[in-house]
Amino acid sequence: TRKESSAASDVYKRQPIARARLAARAQLDKARVWCNRAAALDPLLGDAWANFYAFELEHGTAAQQADVLARAVSAAPQHGEHWKRMADDPASCSMPLAELVKRVAEAMRLS
Repeated sequence: TRKESSAASDVYKRQPIARARLAARAQLDKARVWCNRAAALDPLLGDAWANFYAFELEHGTAAQQADVLARAVSAAPQHGEHWKRMADDPASCSMPLAELVKRVAEAMRLS
């Protein structure tokens, strides 16, 4: 009886937590869609690609991170507030594009 009521109580405690976690996953999927849309709307916007990559670093799998990075490199972004600042930095003149995306993404995560 005490164990039964404790188990029932436990179920009621876990349901909101499970719902919240499912909702968070749904929000991550929505965020991924929005990042993808932003990068697709202006493929030359380096800030959009860096933001998308930073998002995947935090929430995505290694495969998702690699996909975004490869798509960013093939788009060859050229502008954006953060992108331009990093691209114009003399230290990144000879940096491969993939490394520049990573560097801008890291800077955006920290700001």
